[in-house]
Amino acid sequence: MTAKDIISLEGYLGVEVFNTGCQLEIAKGISSVHWDDLLARGKRLWGFAVDDAHWRIDDSCKGWIMVKADELTKSAIVDAIEKGYFYSSCGPQIYNIELSDRHISVKCSAVKKINFVCDTHRGKSFQAEDEILTFAEHTLKGDEKYVRIECIDGEGNIAWSNPLFL
Repeated sequence: MTAKDIISLEGYLGVEVFNTGCQLEIAKGISSVHWDDLLARGKRLWGFAVDDAHWRIDDSCKGWIMVKADELTKSAIVDAIEKGYFYSSCGPQIYNIELSDRHISVKCSAVKKINFVCDTHRGKSFQAEDEILTFAEHTLKGDEKYVRIECIDGEGNIAWSNPLFL
Protein backbone atom coordinates (compact mmCIF):
# COMPACT_ATOMS: atom_id res chain seq x y z
CA MET A 1 0.00 0.00 0.00
CA THR A 2 1.02 3.60 -0.41
CA ALA A 3 0.28 6.60 1.79
CA LYS A 4 -2.34 7.64 -0.78
CA ASP A 5 -4.12 4.30 -0.27
CA ILE A 6 -4.53 4.82 3.48
CA ILE A 7 -4.63 8.60 4.02
CA SER A 8 -8.44 8.62 4.20
CA LEU A 9 -8.65 5.72 6.67
CA GLU A 10 -9.36 6.43 10.33
CA GLY A 11 -8.99 4.51 13.56
CA TYR A 12 -5.58 2.93 13.14
CA LEU A 13 -2.81 3.36 15.68
CA GLY A 14 0.24 3.18 13.48
CA VAL A 15 2.07 1.85 10.48
CA GLU A 16 4.52 -0.95 9.97
CA VAL A 17 7.76 0.96 9.58
CA PHE A 18 9.78 -2.25 9.27
CA ASN A 19 8.82 -5.80 8.28
CA THR A 20 11.57 -8.42 8.37
CA GLY A 21 10.06 -10.79 5.81
CA CYS A 22 9.39 -8.06 3.29
CA GLN A 23 12.91 -6.69 3.75
CA LEU A 24 14.60 -10.07 3.31
CA GLU A 25 12.40 -11.37 0.49
CA ILE A 26 11.66 -8.34 -1.70
CA ALA A 27 13.72 -5.44 -0.25
CA LYS A 28 10.56 -3.48 0.61
CA GLY A 29 10.54 -3.89 4.36
CA ILE A 30 11.27 -0.27 5.31
CA SER A 31 8.36 2.12 4.95
CA SER A 32 9.55 5.23 6.77
CA VAL A 33 8.98 7.38 3.68
CA HIS A 34 5.28 6.44 3.74
CA TRP A 35 5.13 7.03 7.49
CA ASP A 36 6.63 10.50 7.06
CA ASP A 37 4.21 11.27 4.26
CA LEU A 38 1.27 10.43 6.52
CA LEU A 39 2.76 12.35 9.46
CA ALA A 40 3.36 15.42 7.30
CA ARG A 41 -0.31 15.29 6.24
CA GLY A 42 -1.41 15.50 9.87
CA LYS A 43 -1.85 11.83 10.78
CA ARG A 44 -0.67 11.01 14.33
CA LEU A 45 0.71 7.51 13.90
CA TRP A 46 3.23 5.34 15.69
CA GLY A 47 5.80 3.24 13.83
CA PHE A 48 6.01 -0.51 14.45
CA ALA A 49 8.89 -2.86 13.58
CA VAL A 50 7.78 -6.47 13.25
CA ASP A 51 8.63 -9.86 11.89
CA ASP A 52 5.90 -12.12 10.62
CA ALA A 53 7.87 -15.36 11.08
CA HIS A 54 6.55 -17.11 7.99
CA TRP A 55 9.43 -19.56 8.40
CA ARG A 56 10.08 -19.85 4.66
CA ILE A 57 13.21 -17.89 5.49
CA ASP A 58 14.84 -16.93 8.78
CA ASP A 59 12.59 -13.91 9.41
CA SER A 60 11.97 -14.26 13.14
CA CYS A 61 13.28 -12.09 15.98
CA LYS A 62 14.66 -9.36 13.69
CA GLY A 63 12.08 -6.57 14.22
CA TRP A 64 10.52 -5.54 17.52
CA ILE A 65 9.32 -2.74 19.74
CA MET A 66 10.73 -1.73 23.13
CA VAL A 67 7.94 -0.50 25.38
CA LYS A 68 8.29 1.84 28.36
CA ALA A 69 5.47 0.66 30.64
CA ASP A 70 4.82 1.39 34.31
CA GLU A 71 4.63 -2.31 35.08
CA LEU A 72 4.92 -5.67 33.38
CA THR A 73 1.21 -6.30 32.86
CA LYS A 74 -0.85 -6.63 29.70
CA SER A 75 -2.91 -3.51 30.46
CA ALA A 76 0.16 -1.38 31.25
CA ILE A 77 1.93 -2.50 28.08
CA VAL A 78 -1.14 -1.91 25.87
CA ASP A 79 -1.65 1.50 27.48
CA ALA A 80 1.99 2.46 26.82
CA ILE A 81 1.75 1.30 23.19
CA GLU A 82 -1.43 3.30 22.63
CA LYS A 83 0.35 6.41 23.99
CA GLY A 84 3.40 5.81 21.79
CA TYR A 85 5.75 5.07 24.69
CA PHE A 86 7.93 2.75 22.67
CA TYR A 87 10.48 2.69 19.91
CA SER A 88 10.93 0.19 17.10
CA SER A 89 14.15 -1.53 16.15
CA CYS A 90 15.89 -4.16 14.13
CA GLY A 91 19.12 -3.74 16.12
CA PRO A 92 20.14 -0.45 17.78
CA GLN A 93 18.87 0.62 21.18
CA ILE A 94 17.55 4.05 22.14
CA TYR A 95 18.30 4.80 25.78
CA ASN A 96 16.92 8.30 26.19
CA ILE A 97 15.34 11.15 24.25
CA GLU A 98 15.10 14.63 25.72
CA LEU A 99 13.19 17.59 24.35
CA SER A 100 13.61 20.95 26.04
CA ASP A 101 12.96 24.33 24.60
CA ARG A 102 13.91 23.80 20.96
CA HIS A 103 16.67 21.25 21.60
CA ILE A 104 16.19 17.53 21.09
CA SER A 105 18.82 14.96 21.97
CA VAL A 106 19.17 11.20 21.89
CA LYS A 107 21.42 8.70 23.67
CA CYS A 108 21.70 5.33 21.98
CA SER A 109 23.84 2.24 21.48
CA ALA A 110 26.84 2.53 19.15
CA VAL A 111 25.70 3.63 15.69
CA LYS A 112 27.17 5.20 12.56
CA LYS A 113 24.34 7.65 11.86
CA ILE A 114 21.67 9.51 13.81
CA ASN A 115 18.89 11.25 11.88
CA PHE A 116 16.45 13.81 13.25
CA VAL A 117 13.57 13.57 10.80
CA CYS A 118 11.00 16.38 10.58
CA ASP A 119 8.00 17.15 8.39
CA THR A 120 9.94 19.95 6.75
CA HIS A 121 13.40 20.08 5.21
CA ARG A 122 14.77 21.12 8.60
CA GLY A 123 15.89 17.75 9.94
CA LYS A 124 19.52 16.91 10.56
CA SER A 125 21.77 13.91 9.99
CA PHE A 126 24.87 13.18 12.05
CA GLN A 127 27.29 10.66 10.55
CA ALA A 128 30.35 9.07 12.10
CA GLU A 129 33.34 8.57 9.86
CA ASP A 130 35.82 6.28 11.62
CA GLU A 131 34.26 6.50 15.07
CA ILE A 132 30.84 5.67 16.46
CA LEU A 133 28.02 7.83 17.74
CA THR A 134 26.13 7.32 21.01
CA PHE A 135 24.70 10.84 21.34
CA ALA A 136 23.43 13.62 19.11
CA GLU A 137 21.57 16.87 19.64
CA HIS A 138 19.62 18.99 17.18
CA THR A 139 18.17 22.48 17.46
CA LEU A 140 14.67 22.82 16.06
CA LYS A 141 13.64 25.95 14.16
CA GLY A 142 10.22 26.08 15.79
CA ASP A 143 7.83 25.52 12.89
CA GLU A 144 8.19 21.74 12.63
CA LYS A 145 5.02 19.68 13.14
CA TYR A 146 6.92 16.67 14.41
CA VAL A 147 10.38 15.22 14.89
CA ARG A 148 11.38 11.59 15.12
CA ILE A 149 14.80 9.95 15.41
CA GLU A 150 16.52 7.17 13.51
CA CYS A 151 19.67 5.50 14.87
CA ILE A 152 21.46 3.42 12.24
CA ASP A 153 24.33 1.04 13.01
CA GLY A 154 27.24 0.05 10.76
CA GLU A 155 25.31 -2.90 9.34
CA GLY A 156 22.32 -0.76 8.33
CA ASN A 157 20.08 -1.85 11.21
CA ILE A 158 17.77 0.93 12.39
CA ALA A 159 15.96 2.02 15.54
CA TRP A 160 13.03 4.42 15.00
CA SER A 161 11.64 6.63 17.72
CA ASN A 162 8.01 7.56 17.57
CA PRO A 163 7.34 11.13 16.50
CA LEU A 164 7.19 13.89 19.04
CA PHE A 165 4.41 16.21 17.94
CA LEU A 166 5.40 19.84 18.38
